[in-house]
Amino acid sequence: VSFSFNRPIADRAAVQKAIRVTAEPAVEVVGHWFGKDRLDFRPRTYWKPGTEVTVDIGLRDVEGAPKVYGSQDKTVTFTVGRSQVSLVDAEAKTMEVRRDGELVSTVPITAGAPKTTTYNGKMVVSEMHEVTRMNGATVGFTDKKGKGEYDIKDVPHAIRLTTSGTFLHGNYWADEEVFGEENVSHGCIGL
Repeated sequence: VSFSFNRPIADRAAVQKAIRVTAEPAVEVVGHWFGKDRLDFRPRTYWKPGTEVTVDIGLRDVEGAPKVYGSQDKTVTFTVGRSQVSLVDAEAKTMEVRRDGELVSTVPITAGAPKTTTYNGKMVVSEMHEVTRMNGATVGFTDKKGKGEYDIKDVPHAIRLTTSGTFLHGNYWADEEVFGEENVSHGCIGL
């Protein structure tokens, strides 16, 4: 559960105290700040499929910064879906997809080129787009004139993994020979 604030938060304790995340079956959920404008709540391990999560947001009139007050006062609930974990091995250039613990597919991928390697570690899907546009200028990949090194319309099946722009996505513009053989991306995982 992630909160992105439109202004830097000075009183992080007050804001964090005003948000309560609970789960059934019960599991400890802890808040963690990323800078001054993002607060994530996660359990130590993945929620089990079927877990009911309740997010009580009591930010109305909470002073997050001098003379800056929250406006949200609501409860949001959701149910955790099936377990699906994809393990990318950039060195082997493969991705294993496991659903409910069972291996369902191993697919060839291309990951970050040597100068733009793919981040390593656990990542959580934060956005899913059937189709999106990717422009290198939005994540700092620009040419000498300040234009994006790439500007690709209609990128299919784009799944955001980091706020800095790492996606897992379909890649129709790369030569088919690179998948499973060569890492050529700017850090994304291409299928």
